[in-house]
Amino acid sequence: PTIPQLGMMDWAKGSNLIEYSEDFTEWANNGGTLTPNFSIAPNGSQTASKYSIDGSYRIIRYLLDLDISTDYTFSFYVKNISSDAATYRVYDNTNAADVIGATSYYSQISTTDWSRVDVTFTTSATGTEYGVYLMSGSATGDILFWGAQVEEGSSAGNYILTDVAAA
Repeated sequence: PTIPQLGMMDWAKGSNLIEYSEDFTEWANNGGTLTPNFSIAPNGSQTASKYSIDGSYRIIRYLLDLDISTDYTFSFYVKNISSDAATYRVYDNTNAADVIGATSYYSQISTTDWSRVDVTFTTSATGTEYGVYLMSGSATGDILFWGAQVEEGSSAGNYILTDVAAA
């Protein structure tokens, strides 16, 4: 069965999944326009969210309390409609420093088809609050997001059912 759309949930019992969301309505939004249930998601349901930004510094983020000195994987599905510089990032909010090394702490999203993005990071020995960010930076345009999850470990699992091709 598919997982119901319930915002962020703690599915850690019985798996290494820490947080999960099909949509992004529970995420903090800094100035962009979030349109939930905008498009067909990779599982064939009408749950993909559109995020639109206007060239100003805009972010959509979720904060997590994580264990120290531990590997985690943040993943999500993305489809770029018209954005010129969409990115994702992971920050250590406790220490005000990037989690991932300075040369690779963010990546640009350019795919025009649904694609799963995942990034592995290791928490610091002192940091416990981390933020996962989408559309961070100055960009313009629209992008679709679906199926964000954070898992303990150095690889992304397949907790989100995606057996139906999406347009």
